[in-house]
Amino acid sequence: MKPIKRLTGFALYLALCGGLVWGYWAIAYRDALMQLAGTGTVQLEQATDRLLGQLERFRQLPGLLADHPLVARALDPANNPTKTNAFLLHNADLTGASDIYILDQSGTTIASSNANLPRSFMHHNYSFRPYFQDAINGGLGFFHALGASSLQRGFFFAGPIRDANAKPIGVMVVKVDIEALETVWRAEPQILLFHDENGVVFLSNRSGLIFKMYDYDPALQELLNAQRQYPDNGLTPLPAHSETVVFGHRLWQTPDHPIFPQTSLTLTRPVPLIDMTAQIFVNVHDAQKQAQFRAMLAAALIAVVSLTFYALRQRRLRLAERLAIEERANSELEKRVERRTEQLHRAQDDLVQAVKLTALGEMSAGLSHELNQPLAAIQNFAENGKILLQRDRRDEAQENLNQISSLTKRMDRIIQNLRAFARKEDKTVGPVDMIEIIKEAVKLVSIRARNEGVTIKADIGTTPAPVMGGDVRLQQVLINLMSNAMDAMQGQESKTIEIMLEPGPKTTRVSLRDSGPGLNTPDKIFEPFYTTKSVDTGHGLGLGLSISYGIVQSFGGKIKGTNHPYGGAIFTMELQSAQETP
Repeated sequence: MKPIKRLTGFALYLALCGGLVWGYWAIAYRDALMQLAGTGTVQLEQATDRLLGQLERFRQLPGLLADHPLVARALDPANNPTKTNAFLLHNADLTGASDIYILDQSGTTIASSNANLPRSFMHHNYSFRPYFQDAINGGLGFFHALGASSLQRGFFFAGPIRDANAKPIGVMVVKVDIEALETVWRAEPQILLFHDENGVVFLSNRSGLIFKMYDYDPALQELLNAQRQYPDNGLTPLPAHSETVVFGHRLWQTPDHPIFPQTSLTLTRPVPLIDMTAQIFVNVHDAQKQAQFRAMLAAALIAVVSLTFYALRQRRLRLAERLAIEERANSELEKRVERRTEQLHRAQDDLVQAVKLTALGEMSAGLSHELNQPLAAIQNFAENGKILLQRDRRDEAQENLNQISSLTKRMDRIIQNLRAFARKEDKTVGPVDMIEIIKEAVKLVSIRARNEGVTIKADIGTTPAPVMGGDVRLQQVLINLMSNAMDAMQGQESKTIEIMLEPGPKTTRVSLRDSGPGLNTPDKIFEPFYTTKSVDTGHGLGLGLSISYGIVQSFGGKIKGTNHPYGGAIFTMELQSAQETP
């Protein structure tokens, strides 16, 4: 009976070990998928916000252009549209629009920015387009389609042209080129796409997915052909795939496909402003490998422990047999067993600590959102640079490029600082001029402040105010505080940020006050992941003030936030004054 019991016990032990290994693999795979989902959500929100931000500047353009005298004159049949064509071309070049054109009441093009090009819209009738029907009825038209004349994908914004009695007598149309918007996504490693309510992919950073269709239906293809929204019979189904739900996450399996990974985690987000749905596909190959590696590591550890205990058991049996003969040898062997058991426990503790440090290192990737401010400045400088080049103002365009280069170097330094902060490494601390730091920080946020109608008043004087710290990290603290202030002042009639500098022989004080609604819980604002902003706004993870608190403390300073007696919030930094001017 003993051999049977031993085999049964061994089988139960193997089953227990297998269950432990599988459970550890499941936990590791779930955590890896959760991390990928978090990163993918941020990337999806950033891509959506970037697209909506680029389209927003064209939304009001038809209404602005419709009031110009040249537009009303173009609707007169006896008028020569040459001047109007030149006016539309000038505005297309100025705004970056692909085409701007005017339709009369019948939907026929009577003036166009591309009148002198082979793909001219002149005398073409677009009354079948929904945007024309909406605009001629007094509304604002919006539509996405393949251009009937240009054969280029685009978004169309339309508005009515009214006579003196406010009656629509024509339609102003602005077309935005899709390929220009997709260019910034091409370098993204993940697959991004936007599909409409019919399941047709209209935008993507993979050209092979354009005009692919979910749940392909020939009857729907014929309907879309009749609407002339897409190329006739040009829609093809997406590749065959299967979809499963693993630990609450949707996974696509697309074997042997040149574009899609074999297994990818997919996330979606509705974008009602453009009547589309955004979708991202994140390759889970690395997550699977990571989970497999950790499971193998757990199996190896269990095997080592099992073999060790087995060896100990065998050794103790041998020692028991020799106990009657050599007591002293048995005592020495027991001491050796105790020493090796202690070494094994220390090795297990070291392994647990190493896994904890690995997890802590992976969490540092979440700090990448702190680069949003310089990225926004780079985007504005790049957009302005394109317009300046179109106007042949090369010196000013060169200055924009210099600014972009400077911001790129600054981003590299910010990344180094964030990594150093996460590792708690020592960084050089020396005398820096607080006045120059404030000026640089104000310069970085000035573009957003101007766009949002925020006035920044810096009462800092001109005499150098040296403090002990680091220039990039102190700029980051000020930028975080000003960005939070502008977020808090959304919807306020008066938007003002006041920066005050009070140098002292031992301590220099920097205060920043806004005209917002103030702080609800001042005692919690520096806690990690604490935020009052809605999750769907995409404004970060609530780490900005926590990081700022750590940076100021690393310089031996203090920072606090309170409500000002006369309204708004006020943040105050106290830094050690330096003995020498940097």
